Amino acid sequence: MRVLWLIPPVVAQFVSHSGNEDNLFNCPLASARLRMGVGANEWRHQGNENDFRQPFEILGEPSLEWRDVGFCVVPKYVRGQSPAVWLNACRRVKNKGCRLIVDICDYPFRENPIDIDEFYRKVLPLTDTLVVNSEQMATRMARHYKKKITVIEDAVLAPAEQPVFAPSGTLKLLWFGHPLNLRFLEPFVVELLASGPKPCKLVIVTADGFGAKELAQQIQDHHAPAVQAKFVEWSLESTREELAACDMSVLPADPFDLLKGGASANRLAEVINAGRFAVASPLQSYLPFADAAWLGNNLVEGIRWAQANGAEVLQRIQRGQGLVSDRFTLRKIGSQWCDLFDSAGTASGYLRGIRQFFGWMRS
Repeated sequence: MRVLWLIPPVVAQFVSHSGNEDNLFNCPLASARLRMGVGANEWRHQGNENDFRQPFEILGEPSLEWRDVGFCVVPKYVRGQSPAVWLNACRRVKNKGCRLIVDICDYPFRENPIDIDEFYRKVLPLTDTLVVNSEQMATRMARHYKKKITVIEDAVLAPAEQPVFAPSGTLKLLWFGHPLNLRFLEPFVVELLASGPKPCKLVIVTADGFGAKELAQQIQDHHAPAVQAKFVEWSLESTREELAACDMSVLPADPFDLLKGGASANRLAEVINAGRFAVASPLQSYLPFADAAWLGNNLVEGIRWAQANGAEVLQRIQRGQGLVSDRFTLRKIGSQWCDLFDSAGTASGYLRGIRQFFGWMRS
């Protein structure tokens, strides 16, 4: 059975119409790596096919054998695309008899609607299966989608590293993530500066051009050597390197934030999997890691606790790696995608059979 994936240009440059699924793991778009990449690769490994198409290709005359396509997966809609083109591509897929699976990993509805809101508001009524990345996201989306919602969390792609916690001298802190999350980092920096900190260095890893470099420079100019800061432009390699170099990672957030409160546990799980300790805000998806990290609203307090409890920190990292191994590996999450595809394909085949039967009756 073949899965048809609807993709934006940023993903299209990493994968051809079929094959090259492994290249998705190099895409800078996290949803492409952690969701599309995991699902598509495991589907291929189980002997099936993937077909990757941009919306305009669907609306043209694609060289597709529609009868071989069981369903179409619509991954994260990337802002700046045409909602009408994406929506019309989804309608064409439905008209061809395919079921539509829509994957949501960021809450798409805002107080001031933009193109993202428009697309999801119109595509959800067409959706046969809605997939989200956390139980909290499922709760939030339930007000917009009344059928069953499937939860498939983000996978952790890297192998586990040896737990390490031995800070000495300047404490090395790491923050990494999407530029949209910088708004949560700045209040933490204010708390850190107000706490009369022991010497520490904060490394900020994210995309350039969103104010992170300026924030790091401002901290460095006004608060070094007590608090130093460095900006590192995001890449898969730079993130791995900085995780290996840090003493612990800080992950501030707002559990009540409309757009990010439903985020997955991926960043927290990635820190733990890298053998490092995480001090994080208590997002709903982080709560299963309560005994594997430090969760609370005052992250400076969490840093101080970790410094005073080194042996317990190492035990928590080890517990967390066990949880990652049980729930978040590429194979385990990939299998969940394949189970979903198998059930969707069965339903699609059943519906096509009904349509063919009534077509035969009319003839």
